[in-house]
Amino acid sequence: MTSGGTSRLLVAVSLGMVAAGGLAACSGSEPAYADLDAAQGVTRELPPVVSDSDDDAAAAGYRWVAEHDGVQLWIGAVEEDDMVCLAAYASDTEWVHACGGTGATPPQFGGRGVGTFFVVADGQDAPSGTVALSENVFVAE
Repeated sequence: MTSGGTSRLLVAVSLGMVAAGGLAACSGSEPAYADLDAAQGVTRELPPVVSDSDDDAAAAGYRWVAEHDGVQLWIGAVEEDDMVCLAAYASDTEWVHACGGTGATPPQFGGRGVGTFFVVADGQDAPSGTVALSENVFVAE
């Protein structure tokens, strides 16, 4: 990812991480994500432009979960860092990959022309104004 893309992405993810990080220390148990645990019906490879972008992308163990308005979506996790990850891909120039802290506030991901998405842990309430695309991935409408 280019440095300009990284800056925009960090702004989008940072709000969710700040809120999630502040409350994660209080929870005591790690959140679960059905999308990561369920048997995978449809499989799609993460595009190389995303998987080769950084170490988190390679380590996240992404699973394809949905398509929304031409944007392919994968969810993953970096367990040693207690992060949930999302990759959203429309084309080799319109995509994002980011990881955010898990906690009481679902992390928000978006930018670069792909839309705004949230990864919601099992049992968490989805943010208002969102629509479910999978068990854990929601899109802002």
